[in-house]
Amino acid sequence: MKTTIAETVERDARKVAKRKTQMFPAGASLGDSVRQGDVYVTLLPKVPDDFKKQTEWNLQLAPGTTQGSRHILDSPKGVTCYTLADNEFTGPVLVLTQTRELTHPEHGNWVLSPGTYGISYQRTQDALDQRRRVTD
Repeated sequence: MKTTIAETVERDARKVAKRKTQMFPAGASLGDSVRQGDVYVTLLPKVPDDFKKQTEWNLQLAPGTTQGSRHILDSPKGVTCYTLADNEFTGPVLVLTQTRELTHPEHGNWVLSPGTYGISYQRTQDALDQRRRVTD
């Protein structure tokens, strides 16, 4: 019997949820991304000019109070955070001088080596051309 696309997606989603911690690829090129549910982590060359350094920031990188929004950095140690004001699709940019882990209770964790990473959120567009952020 042939497997349907929906069955393949469901099988792969179960694997991701149970997957052990993964490493951001060592051979990644600038602009490469990994996905943790509705959050994307992209390797950047530098902090964009319009981002501002934050002295206080939240280790939870996706806004929200649901379990699906719990994309949480394991520690602020060795991390500088930059944000862009009033943008619902663009999260913080993180400059890591130490290896950190991005945790999530459902999607598995990602280990991030020292570097500059941009956080962004999945989005969708409805029939009225309204864009909105997708949430877990």
